[in-house]
Amino acid sequence: DIVTLPIGVTLDPGGIGKGIAADILANMALEQGALGILVEIGGDVRIGGTPPDGSQWRIDIEDPFVESQSIARVNLVDGAVATSSTLKRTWDNDGRTANHLIDVHTGQSMVSDVVTVSVIAVSAGIAEVIAKAGFTRHDFLTWAPTLGAAAFVVYREGSTAQTINWKDYS
Repeated sequence: DIVTLPIGVTLDPGGIGKGIAADILANMALEQGALGILVEIGGDVRIGGTPPDGSQWRIDIEDPFVESQSIARVNLVDGAVATSSTLKRTWDNDGRTANHLIDVHTGQSMVSDVVTVSVIAVSAGIAEVIAKAGFTRHDFLTWAPTLGAAAFVVYREGSTAQTINWKDYS
């Protein structure tokens, strides 16, 4: 199908576009005979098959407050990890810091006590979508596992929380 946009209208697939692209590339490589694949696009990671050392894939989750330092690590055989953050891709908007995440309730930049949400799911596209909900759903840590996802949340004051099934991957 062809989608036509009016003049002056643009389409930004955002995070879900990165996730879906990682899924497509990983699936293509596996279909072509790759024994193991790790695809990372803009922080979205899709893995499949066996890594070169024959173990599990180890993915570090970056500490949002200390660049180049890990706050958590996950071990996967197959699946994806996506992290969304209100601390990345920010700019000044009339003296207030704005970010690229939009609160669906207000239509404005996301304002939340949550600063990052990392989600493990079957695909990077799905992980991306679920991660966004972590900024607004008060029941997120019990809701995400009902979708087959695990999640790790970092709050503005530095504390962390995780879904009950996160430990299955750490």
